[in-house]
Amino acid sequence: MPSSEDGQAPDLLITNWAPSRDTDTYYVSYTTRTGRNRKVLWEKELPEADNWYRPRAASDEQYVYYVSGDRLHAWERAGGEEAWEALLSDVVQHSCTHCIGQVQSKVVVLTEDYVLQAVDDESGQEAWMARLNNRLAARNGFHVVGDQIVFLDAMTPDGHDLAVHYYDVDDGELTRQLVSECPDEDEIPRIAADEVFFSERGDRVYIYYDCGWEPYVEAWDLASGGLDWRVVLPESAHGLGAVLIGQRALYLDSYGGLFAVSLDDGTVQLWVEQVDPDYAVLLLAERGDKLLARAKRTRGSTRYELWGLDLSGKRMWRHPMQADTLYGVESGSEDWGFRFADDLLVVFQVMDDGDKDLLLVETLDAITGQVVRESTFEIDYDTLEAVVWGRQTGFLTVGGKAYAVDLASGVVEPEWP
Repeated sequence: MPSSEDGQAPDLLITNWAPSRDTDTYYVSYTTRTGRNRKVLWEKELPEADNWYRPRAASDEQYVYYVSGDRLHAWERAGGEEAWEALLSDVVQHSCTHCIGQVQSKVVVLTEDYVLQAVDDESGQEAWMARLNNRLAARNGFHVVGDQIVFLDAMTPDGHDLAVHYYDVDDGELTRQLVSECPDEDEIPRIAADEVFFSERGDRVYIYYDCGWEPYVEAWDLASGGLDWRVVLPESAHGLGAVLIGQRALYLDSYGGLFAVSLDDGTVQLWVEQVDPDYAVLLLAERGDKLLARAKRTRGSTRYELWGLDLSGKRMWRHPMQADTLYGVESGSEDWGFRFADDLLVVFQVMDDGDKDLLLVETLDAITGQVVRESTFEIDYDTLEAVVWGRQTGFLTVGGKAYAVDLASGVVEPEWP
């Protein structure tokens, strides 16, 4: 959250648990940084209620809105005083990362019983409540487009006829549905929940679906609710795997190859069938006229690498990785992640170095892949639990401790406690 003091670094809201002190209690600490020291401005002690790993939070200039079990709290950012507490319909689904938001004068929460509810952000009084049709909504969360709450839901209770729904934030009324169609009006599109993709800016949604044996992809403008384009894909595009929304194209990784669909008009190209037959390649990001990919060697022993590719699929550089699992995509220990900083690529890895566990931060030239600088920090545990990005700093939670990674220098510093 924006700093409430000197503006040197973001404030952090940290949920923590001390099993040696009391297994039935967890703590919420609001911290700020002055100079090189992070200090606790205020702290809340809460009953475990549901599970401590379920909490979700949002904020504005005045309040922190925090979900604990089936309760929504509003705390003053300045001193932590509680302004109000509201009872929710249910807990928030533990894997949902977009299930709470402050929208205009409302705090909107989507709970595990797939109920969308809004409370007044000043009084905590319930403004409205809407019962949704499909539990998938509670897993995927919602997006905010102007004064509309937008998410994926079924057209009928417990149905499989998925569509993008709009609800008005003022009164909770359903205002619009974006419905995919097949050329044959008697045929119902088959849409999976993991085949609907919202752009990072929340201005567009892309939907992949099947009509019989023909795969389609379409783009909708979320502000107007208009269909920008709809195209039929080659039959070999069945079996959709990973998807990357780039600056120019929507990259669809299927069993039949990697397809690039132009964001402008939906023009489809078979980008590449196999970058390297000995590797499984997962596209991670598009940066200018280059692509970043994770490559896993499948022939012989397993090895992980980071690749830089051009837009034709030619490998420009490769960088060996020591950690295995990509944070946010896979689960496991010895995780790694990345962040672009102008023309640099900051790669962090949490790993076991034999005698000790390390947090390794490497700064690469994003064009050549050359290592510009690296730094290591000895840690107590080799599992990455959380990552939050500020404009100039990445905050990592490893083994119950928070560390800051400066994106400009790559320097790692312990942050809290």
